[in-house]
Amino acid sequence: PRISGTGSRVTLLAMMKPLLTFLLTLTIVVAQAQPEATNWTFGNRAALHFTGTAAPVSSAVNPLYHSLGSAVISDSTGQLLFFSNGQVICDRTGAVLPGGQLATQHRPLLLDAPGRPGYYLLFTLPVAGTAGGLHYTLLNRWLRAGLGGMVGGQQEVPLPPGCLALSGHLAAVRHTNGHDYWVIVHNAYAQEFYSYLVSANGVAALPVTSRLGRRPFYDGYSLGGRLRPSPDGRTLALVVRNAGAFGLELFGFDAATGNLSSRPPDNFPSTITPACIDAEFSPDGSKLYAAYGSSDLYQLDLLHNAPRTTLLRSVNIAELQRGPDGKIYFTDYNPAGLGVIQAPNAAGVACGAQRGAVSVGAGFPTNVLPVFPNAFSRRATVAGPAALCAGEAGRWLVTTNVAGDYACQWNWGDGSAETRTTNATAGVHHYTRPGQYKIVLTICDAGGGNCWQVPQAVEVAPAPTVRLESEPRTLCFGQTVRLSAGDQVPLGSTFRWQDGSTAPTYTATAAGHYWVE
Repeated sequence: PRISGTGSRVTLLAMMKPLLTFLLTLTIVVAQAQPEATNWTFGNRAALHFTGTAAPVSSAVNPLYHSLGSAVISDSTGQLLFFSNGQVICDRTGAVLPGGQLATQHRPLLLDAPGRPGYYLLFTLPVAGTAGGLHYTLLNRWLRAGLGGMVGGQQEVPLPPGCLALSGHLAAVRHTNGHDYWVIVHNAYAQEFYSYLVSANGVAALPVTSRLGRRPFYDGYSLGGRLRPSPDGRTLALVVRNAGAFGLELFGFDAATGNLSSRPPDNFPSTITPACIDAEFSPDGSKLYAAYGSSDLYQLDLLHNAPRTTLLRSVNIAELQRGPDGKIYFTDYNPAGLGVIQAPNAAGVACGAQRGAVSVGAGFPTNVLPVFPNAFSRRATVAGPAALCAGEAGRWLVTTNVAGDYACQWNWGDGSAETRTTNATAGVHHYTRPGQYKIVLTICDAGGGNCWQVPQAVEVAPAPTVRLESEPRTLCFGQTVRLSAGDQVPLGSTFRWQDGSTAPTYTATAAGHYWVE
């Protein structure tokens, strides 16, 4: 917008552009390697520390014998915080926490407490087949000068119904909102799964119950087997002892509601033929690795439901676990160390299964590896306009404090082509027509195994009809004129004149160029 002067007269010419004043902050979830799983404690005094893609190195931090289970958690920088064998809880130095002896004494699981930075939840079970139900203990990492401790009154809190006799199956799946978790257990004597919601409000008093699958068989000694979530949390693999033999079933899981279904996603088979004692998914979720005691290690191609591929024969594998480096590790009572599957996404023998490939130092890899959720929460912020004018560019800034590659896909909701970027720091789009649009930002990890969507409504207003006006249109030198943006400017608009002033009107006192945003 300009005012030009010639001779003794001033002529007024104008235009206006809108100024955005509304910003919105979104919370999104980004998938990547999980620093919370950087440290492992397991077996007989065995411990490993993972550093990127390099082979994990042994550590002497673990003084425990893990016969019934292992849980361990680190912070977002990879610093070890707590670990447990289900019988005691230790701090990062290996010392038992004050009051850290547990009565439940079975397979444990550690999670960060949603909405409570610095707090962690240890879930434990009674001995398999006995009544008592699921318990949790709240831990605070800042107690005892940063060594951490148990929160008073929050130790081995029983969750109803306490009369439940549970099997040894315990798993956690991240909620679709990216912040909460579902902790899932199984009835020892019935075809029932129980999903407990863990949120900023605490642990839900009552679980979501799903009745399906085969009834476990309990022989008074051990139920055995594991409950494994796929990396994307949409599939659960249940290894269960039934009629004296181990079997493998797949179920669909709804991470928004906590319900299981008998039909797995992506046309996966619901029943797997080979008996097994444990199973684990590949990072992309397309393969399932299964092993049965002193028998063989198999690869199952779930996407194509192809015949199983035998990878290793006559190996005494007890448990498998996907590592933060994307490889799968297994215990086979080998004094040389853990076995490893180097490239679990690859088909057949190209996956590279090896025995005794990872040394655990002075420790011994017995029959237990740590339990982790399918994924820990990741947070980033996106700041951008909640309102735009037609024809104007909107810019959404992505800020994250996590490492690793991730892909962004922006669906702008106006029928235009989607924008795809890697490790994006911003998304930019022009809306040409007024209306209300739904932006959907999809975040996926580098392998595509974990994806999350964040919807956002954006209102695009018509471009305002603006005319820089004054009365009179001409004036003599020494006179003044009041400039305004006209009577069609939307209510609530803000103004910025050429000299930085922000009033709705401007008084011109001399010939010159004048403009307003």
